[in-house]
Amino acid sequence: MCITYNSDDYYFFEREDGEIARLTNRATYYSGEGRQVLQEVKEGLQEKREQYGKVKSLLQKSWKAVEGMDDDNMSRKKLINVVRDYHNDVCTDGGKCMVYEYNEKSDKIKSCYKLFVGYASYTTEITDRQSFQDENYPGDAFEIGIGWECYLERVMRGLSVEIGVSYIPKYKSKHDFTYTQTVKAELIGDVSSTLEKSILNLSLGMVERLGRSKKVQPLVRGGIFVTTDMGTKEKNKVRPPYSTDVKDRNYYLGTYVAHPGAYIGIGAQMPLGKQFVRIHGDLHKAFTNGDMVKWGVTAEFGF
Repeated sequence: MCITYNSDDYYFFEREDGEIARLTNRATYYSGEGRQVLQEVKEGLQEKREQYGKVKSLLQKSWKAVEGMDDDNMSRKKLINVVRDYHNDVCTDGGKCMVYEYNEKSDKIKSCYKLFVGYASYTTEITDRQSFQDENYPGDAFEIGIGWECYLERVMRGLSVEIGVSYIPKYKSKHDFTYTQTVKAELIGDVSSTLEKSILNLSLGMVERLGRSKKVQPLVRGGIFVTTDMGTKEKNKVRPPYSTDVKDRNYYLGTYVAHPGAYIGIGAQMPLGKQFVRIHGDLHKAFTNGDMVKWGVTAEFGF
């Protein structure tokens, strides 16, 4: 084990019987001048000789490990190799002693990719540029998507940041109503209106897994999103009052109309080998471009 304090490195060696020896690699600066510096150097050399003697005595069962203890080389890599040599020579059955090594890969930021499918219910959907601005076009749709999640365990246990892209190939809502106002001096009357579009959604948020269970972990999530309506079409069948004539009024309302919003949700995560599955329910609310409110249930697979 190695501990660094005030620029000094402290190495601890523990033998299989529990005996411990320490080796100190001190920073090469001195606080005094003249004779005081010489005294500090002398004390440092004396400490080094004593500590090296104790460590070599601790490793005496392995001649290769003892020879590897070089006074001029106290790098972590060198000392790890010494301990490994001792382990290979003495702990041949693998049952009496262990070697702990620093793994650079374990210190890297961990992340995963995700695939997900969901079911969304739009309780409120008012699209920009629609002919009847006061009308709501609720509907249901399935969505698919991909995502990436980065774990922030050093900041908070169970915390991660997520990025997702989801797509609804076809959103369709049909709504029948009576419109009592006039449009261009024409009284509209009964309307059967259908709204069709595809929807692309980009999201950025945080996920926090609660508890330490290895089976099921509850989670909470929240963040922001930008929804883009693509290829929106409005098809209306209009019948004026006191008339049996039905008129078709079809409109193409725009290629891309984006609006931002925020989302919150709760759910649970379960391990699946080295991967995981996750189910969560969410609420999405747009800030602008109409009062879009979406409730959804999503299943994720992380790998």
